[in-house]
Amino acid sequence: MTNHEIEIAIARELREVAAPPFDAASIMAGSGPERASRAALLAELEDLRMLFLDLREAFASPSATAALITSQWTALDVVGHLASWAAETRREAEGLLEGRPLGYAIHFERAGGPRAWNQREVDARSALGLSDLVEELTSETERLAELVLTAAQASLDEVVELPRTSGDPPQRWRMPFSAMIVASCWHARLHLRTLLAGRAI
Repeated sequence: MTNHEIEIAIARELREVAAPPFDAASIMAGSGPERASRAALLAELEDLRMLFLDLREAFASPSATAALITSQWTALDVVGHLASWAAETRREAEGLLEGRPLGYAIHFERAGGPRAWNQREVDARSALGLSDLVEELTSETERLAELVLTAAQASLDEVVELPRTSGDPPQRWRMPFSAMIVASCWHARLHLRTLLAGRAI
């Protein structure tokens, strides 16, 4: 099979699993559990940390950081978006590993994810420069790696309830702790690939 045929087959399978409705909660409910080893999680996080450093060189000039990447966000805004999710993932991981309740919700709308939350977090970082944002990205990723390194294996495998919700009425996402880390890395890598390739998201 070609890559295109594989993508079509996967999309068809996802529609069968998740329809109706085709949303994150339905996909997770119909799919098998995901697990990743401690070594795999640390490798994912280290790879991201190294990619973050490339941002300094790729966007060294003010004109590069001011370039529009989406219809509303500049390259610097997208880096701020990455920083916000790095901080949020570390915050969630810390709370979950300590057994603290996460008494808030980030709602993912059917299209476009948590648009209001994303914009609020980007706006909160609008006065920061590239160096500050890369520093936040790097330090939050390093802190997350420390949590993964010291957590018990049972904690990495445990199915956790996140403060992320989707659907109507909203339902909290549940997944293995390790899957949350992997999904966060994939999300960051998607945006990084786009930023570093100079393409529109």
